[in-house]
Amino acid sequence: MEMCIPPDSEETTVVYSCVDIPKKLEPDTDLLESLGFEFMTYDEGKKLRDEDPERFKGKQLEHIVPNSSHVSGTDRHSPPVAGASGYSEGAALIYPIGDDQSPGTEHKFITDYERSVDQMLAANNQYATVEEKAKLMIHGWEMMILKFRGENLAPEIHESARKAAVELAKVYLKHTTEVLEIPRDTPLRNGFITGQAAKMGSESQGEFGE
Repeated sequence: MEMCIPPDSEETTVVYSCVDIPKKLEPDTDLLESLGFEFMTYDEGKKLRDEDPERFKGKQLEHIVPNSSHVSGTDRHSPPVAGASGYSEGAALIYPIGDDQSPGTEHKFITDYERSVDQMLAANNQYATVEEKAKLMIHGWEMMILKFRGENLAPEIHESARKAAVELAKVYLKHTTEVLEIPRDTPLRNGFITGQAAKMGSESQGEFGE
């Protein structure tokens, strides 16, 4: 089931990246900052937004991987999925993103891709793990960067966007595994289609990408 990202993938196509993400994570945050990414926890972002509304005007605090993927029910404050006891919405990393979910906005673009990922998984009764979900998101992030942040890319824009998307996956994995202490092989929920979370050790756990 695992496949590399083909160079001519459509931006809406869900693709599983076979890029090797090392165990020792050292994200290139300088590259991401040059593209306008700013990372903070959701709680930090809410506090900063209250203190300086103008700074976040027209922007949404977007979780790198949706909060709904990490909780066990449809309520945003539901308990974390099994194996992710260190997770909370407030402690998860976010980045400010162009809002408002209307057609043509950055937020709408990445939300649609996230929904496509969960729909594909649910249709096959599969649950991606933390690492697999990051790899499923790499193509969507690459297309988002090309579409909305491309003016800041190096001349080899597709290669630079791909690299930035991989670095974004590293940022998510580093915070999730090292700060929140959630193992890479923890199965997540297909939150956009309100499915139930996989149970640790279930037949559906870890099927994707193998």
